[in-house]
Amino acid sequence: MIDSVGKIAGTLLAVVLLFFAPMLILAQKQEMIMESYVFAKTAYLVEHIRSDGYLSKQMYEQYERQLALTGFLYDIEMEHEKPVYYKEDESGNYKKQYQKEYEEIILEGVLGEEETYRMKRGDFFFIKVTSRTKSLADRMKSYFFIPTDTAPAIQVELGGMIRDETAGL
Repeated sequence: MIDSVGKIAGTLLAVVLLFFAPMLILAQKQEMIMESYVFAKTAYLVEHIRSDGYLSKQMYEQYERQLALTGFLYDIEMEHEKPVYYKEDESGNYKKQYQKEYEEIILEGVLGEEETYRMKRGDFFFIKVTSRTKSLADRMKSYFFIPTDTAPAIQVELGGMIRDETAGL
């Protein structure tokens, strides 16, 4: 009886090691590939925004379609920082501060009548993409009670200063 329990346990362990472990490794590699894809598409969008000085409806919708190809759902957070100068005192000194606008206002410009959100040279644009979907690797780990990090499977943050090489100031 005890010998048969050992054989069953050994068989189960062999199944796990022969099938589950390689599948988990492949799932983790797939997650890394997806993150690289999202990074590349985000970098492409950010570079176009930085060099052209605007985000158009066509650019944003194409980006959303490209992200949808991964099969994950994403939260896209955008931030536009523009310098604003305030008169500091009567001596004529000015203080530079940054005013921030977030995705609600940016998307209002992109999806509105103009279908374009414009920025100026010297402004900053940042985008953060976070997956809402659990990856296959995370789901597999949870089946076997392997602890997973609480961080999203895919998270990309990019941005920088607007160069606006096409239109100038």
